[in-house]
Amino acid sequence: MRCAILVAAIALFVAWLMHAGLSLHSYPDRLAQISSADTVIDNTGPYATKADWSPTGKMAMLHKVTPVRAEFFDAELVRLREQSESSSKPLRVLDAGCGGGLISNSLARRGHNITGIDISVGALDYARDTARAEGLENARFEMGSLYELPYASHSFDAVVCSDVLEHITDLKSVLRELRRVLRPGGLLLVDTINRTWLSLLVAVFGAEVVLGACVPGSHDWRLFITPEELTEAMEASGFRVRRNFPGFRPSLTMVLDALRAYVFHAIPVEDIRGEVSLEASPGWVNYFAVAETGS
Repeated sequence: MRCAILVAAIALFVAWLMHAGLSLHSYPDRLAQISSADTVIDNTGPYATKADWSPTGKMAMLHKVTPVRAEFFDAELVRLREQSESSSKPLRVLDAGCGGGLISNSLARRGHNITGIDISVGALDYARDTARAEGLENARFEMGSLYELPYASHSFDAVVCSDVLEHITDLKSVLRELRRVLRPGGLLLVDTINRTWLSLLVAVFGAEVVLGACVPGSHDWRLFITPEELTEAMEASGFRVRRNFPGFRPSLTMVLDALRAYVFHAIPVEDIRGEVSLEASPGWVNYFAVAETGS
């Protein structure tokens, strides 16, 4: 039975690849500036309204993985604060590409001073509404582009960039901006998607086609970034990279419940159970990276 399901899944995957006409050739240089005309991605439409960001909206699965993301980022932020001379003060943290503020508000609940920036009005409205409803006075949200951040140099102790870099067409330019706004000794904390066959299967075919958990066109597999490419780009921008890249491991319960919710509509999305843990480096679908600016 399992073999039959696997064969059927592979056949469906191959048929989708042929029908979709996707290019499976990586860009010659992922670190070079890529023309928007050469990509197949929508960076605004899927994230445009407050309803998209609710626990029952298009971003429902992001709510499920936010706790493990926030826990990883918070552990690094606490470590940074303990090492600083003013360890009693909250850290100034920029959430670059904050979307609906899921990570921003999670970190604000943990006591960090958060500034979230994004290009989506609807996403920012959801983030502000959440912060206001919870009385999070240490979280603020602003509209702006990561290519030209509206902040002075050395404005932040740390920058979080979650689910963003795989949407960026000029990676080095963004990383230079993130480096500019970080203070000496600051941290850049990244969560992005690896460019592997498994990420094509899971993050594009699985999430967009089978489950419908993401709007089709939310991702262009060619824009995904390998740990080696990200390391090279970060180092070229003046960061020191920790060469350890853990990734997500969803529990079997979560996988099965996601199928029940999205494919068979047997349960509401908000009733998906299960947990997400971190697997050892490297993450074959997504992965985390930590980099320092140096003193």
